[in-house]
Amino acid sequence: MLARARRASNSTDACAVAARVASHRHVSTSASSNDASGSSGSVLDALLERKRRERAMSGHGDAREAIARARSAAELRTAAEGKVDGRAAALALERCAKAKSSVRSVMGEGFVEVASEALRRDARRMSVHAVGGVFHDADVARFDALPSGELLRAAAERLESERGLVAADAVRVIWGVANFYKRRGVDSGEVEDAMRAFVRAATEATPRVFDSWDAKRDPRRASTLCRALKHLIEINRMVGQTPPAATIESLVRVGARNAGSMSPAQVSFILHDVVSAGAMEVLSESLMEAFTSSIDVDSDAPLEFSTVSALLWCYGKMDASRRGLVSQTHLENLHYATMAELERDGDLLPRDIALNLYATARLGEAHIGFKDAAYHNAAARRLLEGLDGLNKQALCMICWSLNVMRPNEDDAFIWSTFLQAVVEAVKRSVHDFSPHELAPTMHALTSLHAASAKLLELARDQFSADVYEYAANPQNIVLMLWSFAAAEYDVGDVALKNAARAFVDASESASAQELKTALQSLARLHYVFDQDTVALEHARMALEKAIDRVLDEYSQGECEILAWSLLATQVPASERLLERVGVAPVANDAGDVEYIVNDPNVDAH
Repeated sequence: MLARARRASNSTDACAVAARVASHRHVSTSASSNDASGSSGSVLDALLERKRRERAMSGHGDAREAIARARSAAELRTAAEGKVDGRAAALALERCAKAKSSVRSVMGEGFVEVASEALRRDARRMSVHAVGGVFHDADVARFDALPSGELLRAAAERLESERGLVAADAVRVIWGVANFYKRRGVDSGEVEDAMRAFVRAATEATPRVFDSWDAKRDPRRASTLCRALKHLIEINRMVGQTPPAATIESLVRVGARNAGSMSPAQVSFILHDVVSAGAMEVLSESLMEAFTSSIDVDSDAPLEFSTVSALLWCYGKMDASRRGLVSQTHLENLHYATMAELERDGDLLPRDIALNLYATARLGEAHIGFKDAAYHNAAARRLLEGLDGLNKQALCMICWSLNVMRPNEDDAFIWSTFLQAVVEAVKRSVHDFSPHELAPTMHALTSLHAASAKLLELARDQFSADVYEYAANPQNIVLMLWSFAAAEYDVGDVALKNAARAFVDASESASAQELKTALQSLARLHYVFDQDTVALEHARMALEKAIDRVLDEYSQGECEILAWSLLATQVPASERLLERVGVAPVANDAGDVEYIVNDPNVDAH
């Protein structure tokens, strides 16, 4: 019955078309059954007829038929008043999903409880294919009363035991579960336990159903493989883990083995998912060679610009050039393809251009595009047309890329027109930036000497309102403090005091570079730690512990900067640090011991 209703997917009136299809098939099936029983009287036909009558007597079959035939929401509600089993409930969900309507609005409040109970009761009788459809339809039809725990456990058992399990069905249920919980989250308790069981079963089953795939016999499965890897990573993340490297490697090897039948976009999808899972170690030179050799940049059909940008992004994130995972010839060909598209009059999405720029910066100086002034100018000119439509993440990528690549200073367009437009775009959306987006953006613009007074003011307000969110990742609070110090911008006593306290609390997890930069920035901003005995002792102990943890990583000059910064902010430096600096204690007129450290003539970079 699910198949009958799904034939209505392309209709503007899902209920009406599904009813016509179901009605037609119902008549045909009945006629065939009557003919068979009348002519042959076979045992099989008799058994089928008996089964049909038993369903009808129970009322479940009638409910399913009525739901399939319903031509309107009113008829659908009436049909569901019969005896509803799990299959009938699933069919009703499907009808609502096809109409893009919520279950409550179409079926009424009473059906929600009935359907939930029916699905709970029949969960273990459902196939992997059916459970996948239920999760997908429940998501679209906003059926939050779904007995998801029972369905997850049933799906897990089926994934482990169902004979002849095919890749399409395994991916269908993984996709359905991923979409359902992506918008809702996984509650702790019973549902979380069931989700973990499902994730474990799905992670074990997925490589198994793809192991024997041969693209020559089934080329369409390439898209299924891409979805499998993506959604498998998603459901693992939902329970706070990543798929085992062996599982990812198994799927990647299947893809590499069949790369010749995959499109360049599909190759980019697989590489993107591997990178996003942090599993770059599975990408060996031989696997990457299989993927990249399947991408013909010089073919008559040019690569889509979005695909070129996505591939470059993957290569940049996996540090492919330095690790020797891709050839320079391949990277050069992608750069030439990029330039051809930038210079053509065709429409390009600004987001794809920003991604391309970011990828080029990530690939480093060895990449041909890194120092290509013509590329920088062409990308900036095309981006200028669509800056207003870019989100904060894309703006962050643009700023970071320009700061890393440092375009030719003689390019007046980039350094005046374009950068000014970027600053204005950031100002308009600064209130939407998260800490991990605003911090690198402000660092880049300040480093480029492009941050205006108004932008600094807006950034200060954002920073002050949520300083502990910035301190959650020490890098973010350090970049913000550095930006204000480098711009010599007064952030105000209250904001600076809160920032200093937040950094002290976060210093335990800060790196050596972050500790040095934060303390130097506070000193450059003329901050003095609270001289209250308790507060000062807390700051001294926390910073001394943090510095002692990484002291061996500092050079002599860096130790001098640290010591000066501590004394400038009136936090006593440890004897171990001062020994590294090589200064001696002296007594002042009051008889107190002081350490004399010269002000290092170092920029606040």
